[in-house]
Amino acid sequence: MTNLTEDATWIDGIYQIETTDPVIGGPPNIATKSGVPNIAAQQLANRTAWLKEQLNLSTPRFTRIFDDANPLVAYPGGTSHADAVVTHEVSYLSAFPGLTSTLYISWSSLLRLYTPDLPRARARAFLTNAAGSIISNEEYVYDSGPATGSVWIWGNVGGFLSYNRTAAEASVTLQQRCLMDTASAGSGATASIDKLELLIVEVARDG
Repeated sequence: MTNLTEDATWIDGIYQIETTDPVIGGPPNIATKSGVPNIAAQQLANRTAWLKEQLNLSTPRFTRIFDDANPLVAYPGGTSHADAVVTHEVSYLSAFPGLTSTLYISWSSLLRLYTPDLPRARARAFLTNAAGSIISNEEYVYDSGPATGSVWIWGNVGGFLSYNRTAAEASVTLQQRCLMDTASAGSGATASIDKLELLIVEVARDG
């Protein structure tokens, strides 16, 4: 037994078998009127495949990515955003290959800063793409006092962003970077970013 070959195409109207049609089975072809009994079934099968594809494209994809690395960054951890230290790097594989989509990303980390000297160092964390371009908000951890002595300070950092993915991007590389500033050259300050957690919702934008 041979099954009909489905094509995800919306068909306007379903063929009605006429009284003059030869009711002979076989592969359906509306142009030549061969396989007439199977034409309507073929059209309905195509519609079903089309509807299934549209439903698939309209369903958001939910993904959680967790990187539990805990790297230590020494001051200054780069002198600009472009050369900030990459503390975490993850790759997200799109659920909609060949189509454009939007990624709605929630990110969070625990940033711990040790600043032993004056002026106090400030740690800055943010997300970039693989090229180093900032795509998220920038989060800070710092302390303005006391006047002397070493200080440990930590805080949860993170935020929410949207990223428009192109059809050519089969996967998206996301980097978390750390940069320290405001202290004097040669400062003994260090920072560690404990884990990176990403919650990603991907929504197709065409299809």
